[in-house]
Amino acid sequence: RPFFTWKVAATLDGKVAAADGTSQWITNEASRADVQVLRRQADVILVGTNTVIADNPHLVPRGEFAGYTHNPIRVICGEQELPPDAKVFDDAAQTIVVKSKDLDVLVEKLNELGVNHVFVEAGPTLGSAMLDGCLLDELIMYQAPSLLGTGKHWFTFDYPTTITDQMRMDHLGTQVFEGDVKSVYRIRNGE
Repeated sequence: RPFFTWKVAATLDGKVAAADGTSQWITNEASRADVQVLRRQADVILVGTNTVIADNPHLVPRGEFAGYTHNPIRVICGEQELPPDAKVFDDAAQTIVVKSKDLDVLVEKLNELGVNHVFVEAGPTLGSAMLDGCLLDELIMYQAPSLLGTGKHWFTFDYPTTITDQMRMDHLGTQVFEGDVKSVYRIRNGE
């Protein structure tokens, strides 16, 4: 299967959206520029249908990058109907809709495409399902020096319930982008 990297942009209290649903922009311009580099290095940019409906993202790297001649494939996973005028349906990159919540179906489609690296920009529903299903290999967390209190948290599962069952990760590195902190973790799936 491909290597999956989940990118999350959140506040210090772990929120990816305010209580009213707004989420643009939690992190600063320097962090967002770094994300464009990561997008460009991926074969696929993956989101769920909730993200397309809520944010209407374009999902193509912004800016010029020497040596790159095409945009990553955009893959949308989920069962909700998408607006026909969503930005992901323009001709800037190939877009594939996997109309299923079954992650095995998603992985099968990605294997058919022969891709190696999937950059997951999904929200808490799809991202948490992938984390729960041991599909994620890497987590890149951008944390803004802010608090939202109420709002949408970056993951949605209710376990582990004891400290002995906590999900462990290996910290690979940290960078600071004008106050935002980027941390990279290897996820220990099943370890």
